[in-house]
Amino acid sequence: PNVAESYEVLDNSTRFVFHLREGMKWSDGEPFDADDWFFHWEHVVLKEVGESIPAFYYVGGQLPTVEKIDQYTFQIVFPEPYPMFLFNTPHILTFFTPEHYARTILPEFIGQEAAEKLAQEQGFADAQRMALSKLGYHWVYADVPTIRPWVPVNDLSEPRWIMRRNPYYFKVDPEGNQLPYI
Repeated sequence: PNVAESYEVLDNSTRFVFHLREGMKWSDGEPFDADDWFFHWEHVVLKEVGESIPAFYYVGGQLPTVEKIDQYTFQIVFPEPYPMFLFNTPHILTFFTPEHYARTILPEFIGQEAAEKLAQEQGFADAQRMALSKLGYHWVYADVPTIRPWVPVNDLSEPRWIMRRNPYYFKVDPEGNQLPYI
């Protein structure tokens, strides 16, 4: 399950409940929890991606509903059975957005004018492209928190791309040593 400690497939494969690992943190030390997945769904998938929402989310032409149950639990409910959901979307548990960071770049929170200015300053054509790039490919931008094992130190466009270990990466061996080993 990776970032999920466990999951349940319920109600004839129409409801999928994900239980996240408690105590996880983003690379900047901020808490990682169900709010980050729910925020991604509500503010990135439905608003920023919009009409380009990937087909694997649709069942019978309808999107599922996503609900936060508690701080570490959320569910995805489809209008009809979708027994292949976990197989069709093995990356479902990589679609998180660091809410605390996203609120600093999305027009919805900082205003369209401020977002456009920020996008221009950072070399993006517009605020939507900035949001889709930074929130969709967060692991390549040094200023965007990640839950991956490595965090960029500099810009990907530089001749040598440097990464450092994420001090909050959640995977450890039985002795408590952070993985992966290098």
